[in-house]
Amino acid sequence: MKPAQLRYWESDASEYAENRLVKGAPYDGFLRGIQLYRDDSSRAQLITYSAHATSISKKSKSLSGDYPAALLNELEKENTFGLFMAGMVGSHRLAGLKEQEFELVEKAGEVLFDKLENATYDLALDTIEIRSAHVPIQFGPAQLRITENFKLRNWAFSWLLNRLHGELTFLELGNVMFIGTPCDFSGEIYVNQKLKDLATANEKKLIITSFNGDYSGYITEDAHYEKVRKEEVMALNWVGPYYGNYFSEMISMLIKK
Repeated sequence: MKPAQLRYWESDASEYAENRLVKGAPYDGFLRGIQLYRDDSSRAQLITYSAHATSISKKSKSLSGDYPAALLNELEKENTFGLFMAGMVGSHRLAGLKEQEFELVEKAGEVLFDKLENATYDLALDTIEIRSAHVPIQFGPAQLRITENFKLRNWAFSWLLNRLHGELTFLELGNVMFIGTPCDFSGEIYVNQKLKDLATANEKKLIITSFNGDYSGYITEDAHYEKVRKEEVMALNWVGPYYGNYFSEMISMLIKK
């Protein structure tokens, strides 16, 4: 246990991400995180990004940490401990790079590290309040669609994959608010619902992550439910319509508390 300072930071890396559900649709392209700087000069960086780490072909049998591992390798060359958490990956992927497979992984790690090096940092905090909470999410019957007009019955879904359940995990460190979602949460919702603006109005820095705790499928923009036939909206949306708005309302309530 040694004295340390905490700083929120962010960096615009929008040229390396895009919305993979609808071409040209809104997306979140910011690297975000916190830096811990200890009195003995030890440093640690927690990093989040919303491009889904799916650079390697699903046919590959190689074990890879994808671009997050390449990014952390670059960071640790600077004698800094690094930790990566998936951001709002529900409809996002890497973009703007010509490389493929493992070459893409390495290149993405390099360009994102350059963005990290030029991040904008808030003032350091050496005394903070810590708050945490677990917020249960109410789910209805499962809505896994097989085709446009046919879905798996709830009892069959529950038998195969267990019933839907999960919670938002909330952690506030000073003015930095982490909200973990039990799903692939979409950054398009974050942009459309202006959650960053709401956090700013409440003098908070908001970091939303995916894959925390249980898993309830993809939570994407509600407008796509009847229009987009891609796997993320059909087979991997297990909750049905309106949950994009439901999740954003819960997050908004936490920001305002």
